[in-house]
Amino acid sequence: MAKFKKKPRTMDGEVYMTLIDIDGKTVIKIGTTNRTALKRALEIAEVIYAVYKFIPKMQILINERTHNNYVVEAALLKELGQYKYVPLFEFDGCSELVDCDIAVAISAYRKCIDADYPAQVTNLIEI
Repeated sequence: MAKFKKKPRTMDGEVYMTLIDIDGKTVIKIGTTNRTALKRALEIAEVIYAVYKFIPKMQILINERTHNNYVVEAALLKELGQYKYVPLFEFDGCSELVDCDIAVAISAYRKCIDADYPAQVTNLIEI
């Protein structure tokens, strides 16, 4: 019987940032998923509901597929480490919350995404 290997994936998953209104403020949840950011946001809402007994206002700020979503997520969490937010009540995923200006978060996100997708400049002239 012939064995077929799966084609290697060119993109592992999404890295996302979601705004969440919690503890009287808006914080940013950084995360990664191999599904979609929307499906993950719905899971996060359910997890928060289990602890806080309400569903917070949430908005997916940005999400992109990457070559290695886990490396990009770790780089982004490190880049924004000084802004780490600890919520009043612990829930699954709460260690990936930051409290910073959206522009700062987006800038860090772009930096980490660009490191995963390095610019490929080619000056090729064919005759």
